[in-house]
Amino acid sequence: MIELPVLNRVCGDCQACCEWVAVREFMKPEREKCKHQCANGCSIYESRPNECKQYHCSWLAYEEYIPLSFRPDVTGLFMESIELHALNGERLLVLTMAWEMKPNAMFDIGLKELNKLIVPGHAMLVFQYGSVSEQALSTPVPMFANEEDAQHGADLMQKLNDPTTKIGTMDGEHTVEEAMRWTDDLPR
Repeated sequence: MIELPVLNRVCGDCQACCEWVAVREFMKPEREKCKHQCANGCSIYESRPNECKQYHCSWLAYEEYIPLSFRPDVTGLFMESIELHALNGERLLVLTMAWEMKPNAMFDIGLKELNKLIVPGHAMLVFQYGSVSEQALSTPVPMFANEEDAQHGADLMQKLNDPTTKIGTMDGEHTVEEAMRWTDDLPR
């Protein structure tokens, strides 16, 4: 199991994950409003599934480099991160994927502000609004601090394209193929 970070931030009024994150227990696909989402947050908050309890967007989990002002409902950018580690456990790269939840969110924030998030050891892929289809993602805008990080990012993408690669999730370790098969089973 993945060790969850100690969080100092709270979601507040943000409900972005209620729409952007798939929930296996409800067969809720990504980018679809949860049937339990209401004006005050989650109508079943106290009894919500473990995968909801354990989920942390990058804004919550990486407060050491994502500013408070980047909360998803404020910026219109929903961010999730993957950590790439060497065999000895050393963290090589944190790759953050940011999806625009509204048109031109990355330009509203300003590329200069987004570039401040790209420090050594961190990289970002920004997916523009409307670029996600049922079949594939459009080419994201890559942002790396240096060549070494760009190479780590390329290595990670190569590994994620191999269906036998093992990836850690909130409910254990799975192959990329298993994770994709589960995603394919969700209603669209």
